[in-house]
Amino acid sequence: SGMLNKQLEGHLWHVLDELPIVDVDTSLDTVCPCGGDGELVINLNRVSKYPKKGVHASKFPKRKEEGWWLILGNPHNGELLGLRRVNFQQKTTTKLLFDVPEEEGEYHYYLYFLSDSYIGLDQQYDIRFRAERLQTDQQEEEGEVEGSEEDQ
Repeated sequence: SGMLNKQLEGHLWHVLDELPIVDVDTSLDTVCPCGGDGELVINLNRVSKYPKKGVHASKFPKRKEEGWWLILGNPHNGELLGLRRVNFQQKTTTKLLFDVPEEEGEYHYYLYFLSDSYIGLDQQYDIRFRAERLQTDQQEEEGEVEGSEEDQ
């Protein structure tokens, strides 16, 4: 019985050693144009080693590779803003494009990083930005013309 426990312990440590530990790093402009496109850049870096034999799923009938979902959502109204499936072994960089709201203001979204293979490894990140109306070149020119007429 002691030998069996040692074998199980060894197997358990092997499985734990191959569980995915992924660092997620995001970047987004702190100010985004109202009604424009937001671009959330996501860097994924696997800290643990990639399993040579795929996901540990002893009851699954065939080899299964890890898959991941990146989901951008508004927690205040339940709106789905961006969705992307990613597969990678050690590192990857990807982007999620989303529609910036038409109204100016501070916004707080969540980025969810979800495994399609493992329960309990989900991660959640705060995404904050400000939506502002940006002056276009045409509006600036009109403002200069109007300003010069008022000066006269």
